[in-house]
Amino acid sequence: QPSARLAWVVYATGSGAGWQVTVDAHSGEIAGAPIDINRYVNGTGRVFTVNAVVATQNNTLEDMNDSASAVPASAYATVTLQGLTGNTYLDGSYASSRKTSRRVSSATHNFSYTREAVGFSEVMVYHWLDVSQRYIQSLGFTNVNNRQTVYSVNKLKQDNAYYTPRSGELSFGTG
Repeated sequence: QPSARLAWVVYATGSGAGWQVTVDAHSGEIAGAPIDINRYVNGTGRVFTVNAVVATQNNTLEDMNDSASAVPASAYATVTLQGLTGNTYLDGSYASSRKTSRRVSSATHNFSYTREAVGFSEVMVYHWLDVSQRYIQSLGFTNVNNRQTVYSVNKLKQDNAYYTPRSGELSFGTG
């Protein structure tokens, strides 16, 4: 298990480049890979932080084929989508929707949809993969799945999901 240690977070910029480096305060050794801080941008998205029934405390909610009117606005939360590469898609440090057909795109990095839109599920998966991975990394497990997970949200018409070990990809159904 990793132990806590005192470290400095150092920012180095110049000639358009910007890097964040963590340095061990005692040994001076670099702890972890440098992070290119110019490469990534933050965006916004609308997600469920808990399921709609819990968020609204309304047990009578029905799916109604992903109808937007089936879920009140109070069930949604606007979140920061961290670590986007800036290419207008949901591609980032820890998640990429590149296997999703008809991917959503936004030049302003605003991915705010309600549940009837195809992009809502794509945003949900990006957000929760990214949040989960950032949490694991914050605990000091920097070598645990520290990579981008590729996913698709519309490969299946059934309400199902699966992981493909060979490619390391996640697939989510639309049922």
